[in-house]
This record gives sequence, structure tokens and C-alpha cells, in this order.
Amino acid sequence: MGGCNFIEWWVSYASDDQEVWKCIGLARALKRTLTTRPFMVIISDHVGREMSYYLQREVDKVCDLKSVKNLQFRTLAKIQLHNLLAGQQFVFLDCNCLPVKNCDELFRLNGVQWSGLDGNGGEFAAIVVNPTLMRDFELEKFMAGDDKILGDDSFKLMSTPLEEIDYCFEIDMKSSNPTQLSGNEIKMICFLNGHPNEEVDQQGITNQCVLRRDLKMFWNSLISPEEKKRDMCHLQISTSTRRDPICPIAIVGMACRYPGANSIKEFWDLLEQGLDGIRKAPEGRWTQKNSIIRVENVRNTQAGFLSCPIDTFDAKWRNEYEDMIQEVGIIDIDYIRCYMGNSLGPLTARISHFFELIGPSFSTESGCSTSIAGVDMAFDSLRNEACDVAISIGANLLLHPFTPGLLEGFVAPNGRCKTFDAAADGFGRAEGVGVLILKRLSNAVLDGDRIWGVIRSSAVVQEGTSRSMGTPTVNVEAKAMQLAINRAGIFPDDVDYVETHGTGTRIGDPIEVAAIAKVYSSVSREPLVIGSVKTNIGHTESVCGIAGIHKTVLAMHHNLIPKHLNFTQLNPEIDLAAIPAQLPLQAIPWGRKDNGRPRIAGINSFGLTGAQAHLILEEPPLQEPRRIFTTRDTRQHKILTFSAKTEAALNAQVAAYKDLLESSNTISLVNLEYTMHTSRPHFPLRKVVIGSTKEGLLSSIESIQKPLGVLPTPPRLCFLFTGQGSQYTGMARSLYDQSALFRSSFDWCDSILTLRYGLQLKKALWEDDQSGLLSSTLYSQTSIFCIEYCLLRLWESWGVIPEAVLGHSLGEFTAAVAAGILEPADAIRLVVTRSKLIDALPSSGMLVVACNVDTVQKEMNRAFSNTNNWLDTAAVNSSTQTVVSGSSHAINDFKAYCDNNGIKTHILDASHGFHSKLMDPIFEDYDQLLSTIKFRKPNKCKYISGVEGRVVSEVDKNYWWRHTREKVSFLDASNTAEIEGLTMFLEIGPHPVLSALILTNLDEISNEISAVPSLRRKTNEWETMLYSLGRLYSFGVPINWENIHRYSDGTKIEIPGYHFEQHSHWITFNDDGSLPFHPLLGGFVPNPGAVTVFKNNINVNRVPFLKDHRVGDKMLFPCAGYLDMCMTAGYAAANCPDGVFVKPLKALCIQNFEIHTPVCMSEASPTEFQITLDNSDGKTFVTIFTRMKMEDKQYKWIRNASANFATITPSPSDPMLYDFAKIKARCSNEVAANRMYDYDELLDYGFNFGPSLRVVQGDLDRFIIHPWAVDPMLQTPLVAFGHLHPEHLKRLAVPVQIESFTWWGPDNVYEGSGYIGTEYVDTTLPNILALIDSHRRPYPTMADIDWKQWLGPDERRSNNQDICLKDSSSMLDRCHSLTETEAKFCSDIRKLAGLYMLKAMVELKLDDNMWELSEICEKFAIIPSLSNFLRYIFLELGKDGWINQIDDNRYQLLKQLPYLDVILKQIEALRNTDYAAATLGGQRLGNFIKNTNWEA
Repeated sequence: MGGCNFIEWWVSYASDDQEVWKCIGLARALKRTLTTRPFMVIISDHVGREMSYYLQREVDKVCDLKSVKNLQFRTLAKIQLHNLLAGQQFVFLDCNCLPVKNCDELFRLNGVQWSGLDGNGGEFAAIVVNPTLMRDFELEKFMAGDDKILGDDSFKLMSTPLEEIDYCFEIDMKSSNPTQLSGNEIKMICFLNGHPNEEVDQQGITNQCVLRRDLKMFWNSLISPEEKKRDMCHLQISTSTRRDPICPIAIVGMACRYPGANSIKEFWDLLEQGLDGIRKAPEGRWTQKNSIIRVENVRNTQAGFLSCPIDTFDAKWRNEYEDMIQEVGIIDIDYIRCYMGNSLGPLTARISHFFELIGPSFSTESGCSTSIAGVDMAFDSLRNEACDVAISIGANLLLHPFTPGLLEGFVAPNGRCKTFDAAADGFGRAEGVGVLILKRLSNAVLDGDRIWGVIRSSAVVQEGTSRSMGTPTVNVEAKAMQLAINRAGIFPDDVDYVETHGTGTRIGDPIEVAAIAKVYSSVSREPLVIGSVKTNIGHTESVCGIAGIHKTVLAMHHNLIPKHLNFTQLNPEIDLAAIPAQLPLQAIPWGRKDNGRPRIAGINSFGLTGAQAHLILEEPPLQEPRRIFTTRDTRQHKILTFSAKTEAALNAQVAAYKDLLESSNTISLVNLEYTMHTSRPHFPLRKVVIGSTKEGLLSSIESIQKPLGVLPTPPRLCFLFTGQGSQYTGMARSLYDQSALFRSSFDWCDSILTLRYGLQLKKALWEDDQSGLLSSTLYSQTSIFCIEYCLLRLWESWGVIPEAVLGHSLGEFTAAVAAGILEPADAIRLVVTRSKLIDALPSSGMLVVACNVDTVQKEMNRAFSNTNNWLDTAAVNSSTQTVVSGSSHAINDFKAYCDNNGIKTHILDASHGFHSKLMDPIFEDYDQLLSTIKFRKPNKCKYISGVEGRVVSEVDKNYWWRHTREKVSFLDASNTAEIEGLTMFLEIGPHPVLSALILTNLDEISNEISAVPSLRRKTNEWETMLYSLGRLYSFGVPINWENIHRYSDGTKIEIPGYHFEQHSHWITFNDDGSLPFHPLLGGFVPNPGAVTVFKNNINVNRVPFLKDHRVGDKMLFPCAGYLDMCMTAGYAAANCPDGVFVKPLKALCIQNFEIHTPVCMSEASPTEFQITLDNSDGKTFVTIFTRMKMEDKQYKWIRNASANFATITPSPSDPMLYDFAKIKARCSNEVAANRMYDYDELLDYGFNFGPSLRVVQGDLDRFIIHPWAVDPMLQTPLVAFGHLHPEHLKRLAVPVQIESFTWWGPDNVYEGSGYIGTEYVDTTLPNILALIDSHRRPYPTMADIDWKQWLGPDERRSNNQDICLKDSSSMLDRCHSLTETEAKFCSDIRKLAGLYMLKAMVELKLDDNMWELSEICEKFAIIPSLSNFLRYIFLELGKDGWINQIDDNRYQLLKQLPYLDVILKQIEALRNTDYAAATLGGQRLGNFIKNTNWEA
């Protein structure tokens, strides 16, 4: 019942006694890291007998293998693995490997890790994970004809290539340089040269490296030097009668809602104080409105009711079953909806879908043992590694009313469980929700989780042999208990407490105690304590097992077994002395045992279905696992991260943390930061605060701004590496002092510089009396490289990984390391050697000039026209900044020239003129060094060359000489970064120099560019680092929070959880009218007046064609829907009095139809409609209303549409309109060549119609005529009119009035409907939404104004009159017959409007290259209500190509404005145009254009 279906083995080898000691240490390390796999060692015939025996006591299996001449034993062991394990899964570890944390995840990998060089100078396979490796390998063929000793390097060439993995952290124990710490988690060490088992510390090599010293201490904790010196025959192995389970499961999280307790803390308070949570039914429960079942006298029913509202929750759930229904075309929608919404199976599936969980997802039901049965399933899934984390949930609500009398004999009259009492009269019903978060113990320890308890085993059996189904028996209950004890590897008397099922029934209680006595009784045991949580909270039915686990875990945590309630006299059928056992009639202390053995408890649960479950629970480990690596971060500044899905939830979360900080004087900021980062999900809305003290953090919280929303995809990141001149004394000192990883990387660099080159970098950087060293090229460039390299390692360890890198001059060396082109040690060689060569050159200088490169070249030609002076262009940084390089006197002369001519300059802090011909003397020596360096292709990210200004795929030694000699093309490189789509830049360097340049270069190209620094001169270094980290986090850049705390002492603590926005979701049953008989109209609402009222709550998820009717991204109720409502209401009021809809047989007509206010539907909640019919004046007038939610839970009824209803078709005013043959004859212009109606074309108009709107299907008989058979009649004229008249093409227009709409009846020759006189209006989606929203104000906007209040530039340019189809044929003829003169007039009127806008620009002197709308409004005192008009002017000028809009506020001039007299001449020419006798509204067009006051 559970467990792995196969055995997976750890395997290693030992060729001699020394390697046996390594394998013993390896075995003990695997056990210490809580591995769940057995360990096998293959030993050679060179291993001594005593060591072989000693090894067998430590490992699970030892295999002997005879050595083969000329073949390394480690290689032979790998080759023979399949013969030894017969195809079983394995992970082969070299005996020089050492796990320091749990590494069971290796069994999920496939491949090999090659580690370089071993003591013999060759590569070897440190880890091999492959069950088919060398399965058919022929050893004789491998060995034939080769006299040299073969090892893994030969094996590598001849074996089938395997995928390479990177898992081990490699350490050279004999290196003269300290080992750099890894930013990632170190789980497995591989010793390349030397081993802690060996004496390698004679010269203090190990002691100078903290990491190596820590590993030596760890090894000594596994195998002490004294143990190795003892005689093998006298070594003792401790024996234990207690067997550890194969894979214990840790409880790492708990949550609950129980009667009288809304949290784990409140639950313990209730238990500790000996209280119960039983009460009468709460107000609002079991009312007529929310109960299906009607029961008398339910207000007096007592039970364990939750004290929190059960109807409120945060309903951010997708209606995924609706999508499934549409995709697969299921006909029986009601069945699918009922199954997906109410059945047990989809319940957990819905949770998994919402949280994107991919492990097993089960819903189970076994009666009262359900929750422990669920824990058992989770237990097996974790042991079998079907998942890494399991969520086990039990839930039970008393939704339907009951009284004890209805369940007499089962339910206690007073609602309380009297467990084990002689007066037991049934159980007391209760509701509750219990949750457990479970992990394998090894993973919980590895992840640093808070461990509440450890589940050693569980067992579930079935009462299949009882006399009736579900009746408990002693033997079967005892079987479950015994099975759980056996699986746990314990004895019955190891158990101190049993949390019983204990419902308080006369039959069930004695049977359960008898089963306990059969399994747990012992004459030598201490009295067993038994109790039941049901005496406190009642019988929570399917939740009771988890409730018992919660109680037991808390009892261990608080060292106290709570009092057993509702007890007066023991049931005479129960014999406690036979066990022996006792009831905790008063709370019993339960402290840890003095002998070091853990406290263990059993939890029992029995289900009405006959499912019997038992679980063995152990207290969590007392001691935290020892920290192997002692180096620690001491960072004082903290960054707190807040995130949520909505702004309201984010604000509530911030407030909760503010309360936490204000109320607690002892909270550890280290623990708070660690828990926030690693134990809370990071949602799209994000904010951060930074501070070094609680007061500082509170102050930052007070000033928190509106959160940034994370983009759907994070910005693409580029690292910028600063060049020469950014150095300063004291840079990065606090990072070195407080960051273990930064310090480790710097010490490695410093060791190389000291031992190989004699440089004292720490003194030069951080000792005031040595600060002058930084003025030399050698120290300045070396220090910049080292700081940038250490910053790179730190950022990478934090998970901030670039897609591209870009270095400026010296910064290209670190950029090459980041891209994988250069090894760090090679980069140091290049920097140091080049710096020494340059230092030997005569001093020279560099000058920054605030001009573009062409202007600088011209000015240099002028300045040096009569001299022999020269300067080379050293860098083109931007269009306004160029750097020149040359001799000092030439630099000074040119600076003086620039000063005299008003050109801004700045002399760089550089001792030499880099990137100039002054570098030529070092070529030969530098080239010689370059020839010894191996340059690889970029393999980590793209490399943007600062020399070539483009992405390069490889570099060679010639490139690095050009890098020294030629100019830096940073401007071109910046443009390349933009082309590559890089929008976020992180500068890696002592001071942000490149950030301003990149923003300047790309600001005109893109408005999405952001740049952040790593360090900034004269600014707290950690504040800068954390500020930039917070910016990256806020923009959605992935952060590895675990690595940020890799070397901290943070532990997980209890902090506020996510704030859920809860709303009531009771389903109410109101007796206020007939059941809905129509999908849109709904049903009748009884009322005493003459007005007929219909009511419906329309859910778009149940009416697909409403959900698919979208304008833009908004669901708007369609015009055809209003028509159907009006017609059906008029018909149903007279013909469907019983609420049964039958299709009419006579013609029906709607007249004077008008839409007053649109309706925007929502998937989140239904929309309430009411439709009224008034016959007071002899006519039937239909009005449609919707209820709009206002602030403070208030509502307002909005009139949406109205029409007159008639059953007799009126006589048409023009019979020609009904002659279909003549109508068809007039349609001579073909619009669509393929004669097909293209729905995709409507996208260009702004309509976004989904699939259900393109085919009329389903529910046809429920409508007089399906709305989506009507809607194409409204779409077609709009599209056709656009094709016939391009100025109306692809413009959003909606129908707002229809003169007459007629359904001819089923027997009519036309078999359908028709309409005349439809009026359309141009609009935009923002206008529609604004019209709806205006009804929230006391005085809403008139519809005919708000439809067009904010028309865009395209709509304003058009003839802004409604498209009236009151007479379709005459309108089309009229528009089609526009004369050439009229067309020219329309064109000229637009030109004239544009010229007057241009004239205003010139007169206002808006001729700057860039300006802001807000500044202009302020400058010219433009009132806010007219700012949109000014914005329109700018939009129009942008359409004519004069200006460009950068964002909502900024505009850029694209070309020089014409002179005012030129504009005036063009205006005059247009105003004097002769349009002959053409008229408009009875006025000549020429007079109209001349007499209009255009200046107004």
C-alpha cells in the first residue's frame, strides 16, 4: 500500500582502504541529508578484510569486483554497474564526492558530470545518472591492444555520448587561491585535488580558505581523526531497535476554520482553555432565502457552526468549463455545468487549474475518515515522488437545516459529543475546514521550512467483513492501527497519545477502545493518553481526521495535552485498565523526553462507509541541521516586497505589515525579509520598501506610491559595464564587509593579484594613505575590473541574468566574462598586463566634448589648422558627446579652443590617451599575451561589441587589439541594443556613467527605456543595490530570492498572509415571480399595478452569443438583443400568462425603437434587467432597464432602450421599400468578390465577434427570431456603406434608432423579419463607456452628445453626421452621386482646417524640438476642459506629419514649421476658390467657405 515501485540506488566505489573511508563518510553524509535511497559500494580486491567488514556495517550493500590491469577501478566499476544492478535505477557517485544537502533530485536527471583534472591529470565522471549506460559494453574490446592505463577520459571517448549535467561544486583542496563561493545552493561537493580525508593542511593552505576549512570540519564530524586511528576490530556500531521510515513526511503548513476558531492560533487557545465551539444556528443561516429544505424550529438547533461567514470568498475563478463546452460542442450543457460546478471530482481539479498545479489531483469521499484517507493519498504521492508538495484539505459545511429530532439516535440533542461517557447519546454535528501542507522531510529540511510535525506512516483498510456495510469491528480497526505502526518502524509502547475518532456513540466508543487495547496494550508501558477533539468542536465529519492532526501537532508544540470535555462517568463497556490508558480530564503536560527519543502519537478515524484510517505522527526534529558553511552575510539594509493581484489587496497587505512592525518590538528584520521573499508568491502588482531599521521601514511604508503593474512579459535586460574613470577611493567597501559572496569573489581576485603580480588592491581601495595608487592605470583599471566582476557574480547569484551585455572600453573585459567569452583568470591577466604596458608609456590625456563626432572633427581641424597637434577620436558616446585622446598639450590646447568658442568640455581622470595611436608601442608585447588566451564564442548571452557597435558571435586576438587602439562606438552599440529589443539596462560599475548615455541615445527612439545603477558615488551602497533590485522586481524581472538569502541566518516565521477580497455568494431563492421562460426576457414579476414587469439576471457565461458580442475588449449588449426583448415582452404579456413560451403565429412589429444607454456586461457577475410594458394610453410601450451598482453598495436603475409594440404590421409609407425584387435590382455595386460575408473584416471597424455569433445554432425555439439572425441585417449596411464610401470605411458606428422592425410570422412568404429606417452614429469605445459611466453622476450626459464627445482624429476629419438609413436606396444614391466640385470642397475644407492649426502653432512659437502638453496649458492658461481640444490639434498635426507624439504628455517636432506668410498665402488661396454654383443647405459652397469666421 504505497511506496516506490522500484529500487533506486546510490552507488560508489573503493579501490583501497583510503577510498573505503571516503565511502564511509559518503554513506554517513547521505544519511545525514535524509536520503530515501539505499547505498551500495563496489570494492576492489585491494581493500582489506577488516575495512570491508567495517564498510558493510555502514552501507546497504557491498559488491566485490576484481581489478583489471591497465584500467582504473572507478572506470571498471561504472562499466560493470548493469551486471550488478540488473537494470535498476542508480546514481553513481565518485568516492571523492560528498553531499552536504539532500541530493535525491539527482534521480530525476539523466546524464553525466565530467570533472576536471583529477590527481592523475585526466577528467573523470563525478556523477553518472543513466540506467542504460554501457548496458552492452564489451570490456575486452575496450581493453584490446592498449598498454596504457585507461580511465574515464578514454571511457568518455568510447561510450555513448551522454547529456552533461552541472551539479557538483568542484573544489581544489590544494589550490593556493581561496575558493569562490557559489551563489547557487551547494548540495554536492567534488574534491578535485586532495580530500578532507587526507592531511593536506601542512602549509596552512586549507586554513586560508573559509570554505575549505568548513568542509574539513564537516568531514571530521562524519569521521573523526580518532576513529581512523583505532583498531578496526574494536570499532563499535551503535544498534537501534527503532527503524527509521523510508520516507517520512513533514507538515510544513497548517490552516483551519473550526467552530470558535478562525486560525490555528485561535484553535489552540480554544483547546488550551478547555472551551467548546457549539452554539445555535447563526443569524443569516438557514433562512427562507438561502435554504432549499424547509425545517421547523431550526433556530434552536445546536451544532459546531463556524463563527466566520461561510458565504464570502475571493471568487477569482475561471469558468473554464464554459470554454470546454464551446470548444467541444457539447449539447447537454446543463449536465456539464452541473457536473463541473457541483460534483466532487472537479472540485480539486478546479483548485489545481487555478493555481497551475500539475501533480496528482484527487477528490475522495469515505465518510468521516475522508480527510485522513486524503492525507494517506498525499503521503503515497510524496513517497513515490509524483509531487514535491502536497495540499491535503478537508471541508464540511452545514448548508441544509436539520434538527436533532430528525436524526434521533445519531445526533446528540444538545449538539455535543460526550466521548467515552456513559451518557453518550450521539455525536454533535459540526462544520470546519482543515488544511495541511506536506513535503518529504528531506525537502522540508533542505528548504528551511518550519516543520510542525512528521508523519511516519499511515494506513487505510476497509470494513469488508462486518455484518452490515460501514459497521465498525474491533479486528479491522486494530488492523489499521497495527499496519500503521509496522510501517512506522516503531513499537506500540513508543506511542504516548492516541487522538481517537471518539464520536460519542454508545456502540462506536467501546469498539474503538477495544481495538486500541488490542494493538497498544503492554504491561510495561506508561499509561496511554487517549482523547478526542470532538468534545471541543463537535464532529466535523469529513474534516475530523485533519482536525485531530491539528490538535495533536499543537499539543506537541505547546507541550500540553488539552482537557477532554463533556465527561462525567466512563462508559461501562470501556476498560481503560486493559491498555493501560487514561483520559485527560485535566490538561496533561507533555514535554520532550529526557532520553532523547521523540514523542509519537496515533490519530484514528473511522468512516461511515467502512473506511478505517490510522496515522502515526512524530514531533519535529529538535535541532536545526548544522550549517556547514560558516561565512555569513551581515547586510543591515532590508528590502520588503509587497505584491497582490489587485490594488485594494496590495494596500491591505501593506497595512497588515505596517501593523506587524508597529505592534512587535522583537520581530527580526532578517527573518521577516527572508520569509516575505521565500514563502509568499509574487503577484503582478508590486511595491518595495527599503530600510535598515524598523523605524526606517515604517517611514518608507508611509510614503509608498501607487504600485507598478508587471508587464505580461518582463523587459529584456542588458548589462552595461562601465569603463575608465569611474573609480574612487572606498568603492564597494560595504559590499565586501557585508556580502559573503562579494567578499569571496573579491578575495579570489585579490589572491591572484597579490601572488602573481604583487598588487595590494585592498590597500589601494580602502586605505586612505594608499589612495594615490588609484591614479595609475594599473590600479585604476584593475580595481574597476575586480569590482565589476564581483558585482556581476552578485547580480547573477540573485537570479538577474542578462539577455545581452555591452561594455565601454575597459568594461568590455567584464562583459566578455559575463558572456562566456573569457575565463575570469584570463581576463585578469589581460587587464593587469595591458595596464602595466600602458603605465610604461608617456602620460597623455582624454577630453570629453559636448558635440557630435562630425562637429568635433571640424572643430579640431580649425583648432589645429596651423599646428602639428592632433587628437584621435576615442569614443562616440552619443550625438552630443564625443571623447578625444592624445598628448597632454594637445588636450589642453583644444580645451582652451572649445572654451573660447562656447563648447562644453571636461578632462577625464585618465593618465593616458587610450584608444589612440599613442597605444601603438605596446602592440607586440600585448599581442604576445593575446596569443596565449583561448577566446570562446558567447554562450551565456549576446555580446554587443563596443568596438563595432553591433552583436558579434566571436572574437579573436585582433579584436582585443582593436579594442585598445580604436574608438569606442557606444552610440552605435546603443542603437543595436534598441534593435535587439532591450529595454531595461543595469549598469555594472562603481558609478553610473553609461546609464545617462543610453537614456539619451534611446530616448527619442523608445519611451520604454529604463536604466538602474549598481553603485553610486557618495551614496549608501546597499541602498543603491537594493533600490535597483526593487526596480527590476517591480518591472517583473525574475529574482532568485533563495540565493539572496543563501548566506543569511534567516528562518521562516509567521507573517501576514494574502488579503483576499471576500464577497457574499449565497444562492438565494426568492419567491418573487415565475421561473425564467426566456433566455433574455426572464420571467414575470407579480405586481398590483397595470404595468407588466419582467425580470432577469443575465449571466453571459450561460448565453454564449452575449459573451461573444464585443466591441474592442468589452462585452456590450447587442441591439438585436434589445429588439428581441421588446418584441418578446409585448407578445408574452398577452399570450404567456403562465410563463410558458410558445412561438407566435401572427406578425409582430416594433416601432420607434431607440437605445438610450448601452449596457456593458461582465463575466464576473450577472446583469439585472427589468422590462416594463405600459398600455395606459392605448399603445403598448416597452422600456428596458438595468440596475447599476453605485458607491456604498447603492444601486440605480438606468433606462437603456424603449419601443412601441404592435401585432399588426403598419402600412408602409413607400411600398417600394418592400419590393425585394426592385431593391435587389438597385444593388449594382458588388462589394465582396467572393460573395462571402467576412466576419474578420468587422475587426477593423472595432467589432470583435466570437464564434457563437458566426453560426446561429441551439435554442432556436426559445426565441421569436434568434437575435443573431437579426444582427447581420444591422452589420451589412455598415460594411457595404464603408466599401462604397471610403471616408466611412473601417469606422466604428452603432445603431441607435430603428423606425420599424417587423417579424412577418412563420407562414409569411418572407419567413423572416425586416426593418426600415435604421439610424447609426459614429462613436468610439471610450465614448460608449463614458456614456454608461455618466449615469453614476446626478445629471447624466445626454446620449446624443456623449456618443461623440471624444471622437478621435479620424472621426473628426469625417463629415460628423449620423449615417441615417431611413430610406436606404435614396441615401445610397445621394452619397454615390457626389459631384467632383463637392468632393473638391470636402478636400479643401480639411486642408483649410489643418492650415489654421499650423498657423496657431507658428503664432504660439511652438517650434522647440520637444515640448510637453501640460507645460503649454500652464504657459497659455488653457483651462482643463479645453486641454483635450489642444491635444486634438496635436493629433491632427501628427497625422499631417508635422509632429510626433512620444507619450500622453510629450510631443516632438519632426520638421521645421513654415513661415507665417507662407501659411497665410495658402489660406487665402483656398478661401478664394471658385466652386461655381455648388450649394450646401441652400448656400453656395464658395460663400460658405469665405463667410465662415475661421479665426473664432
